[in-house]
Amino acid sequence: MEAIDHIVQESVQKVKGLDAQSQEISKLVSVIKDIAEQTNLLA
Repeated sequence: MEAIDHIVQESVQKVKGLDAQSQEISKLVSVIKDIAEQTNLLA
């Protein structure tokens, strides 16, 4: 049972890490989108 608990806890931490990375990617995509919109206004 302890081994299963350890594996589950590691999985939870990895999923939390993926969530944080996904949020950072979303922010980056938003910045790129804003830059693209501004570039289109200049063109």
